[in-house]
Amino acid sequence: MPSILGGRKDGLTRIDEFEARHVEETGIKLLQRSQVVADAVEAKKLALVYLTYKLADGRVVLHGHVGDIGKP
Repeated sequence: MPSILGGRKDGLTRIDEFEARHVEETGIKLLQRSQVVADAVEAKKLALVYLTYKLADGRVVLHGHVGDIGKP
């Protein structure tokens, strides 16, 4: 199910909530669809970081990650 439809079903209403949902789901799909990426994460050579960027103030928001990123 696309991020927007799933988000609506789950009660999301704000744009930033939908953006975060989309970023997380895109990362999950990347892991599922790319064995190269999945293997690199498993081998601790790669991590996926789920971020959004706020243009208004330059802030980056961490929404999650897969793999070792050290201390966020």
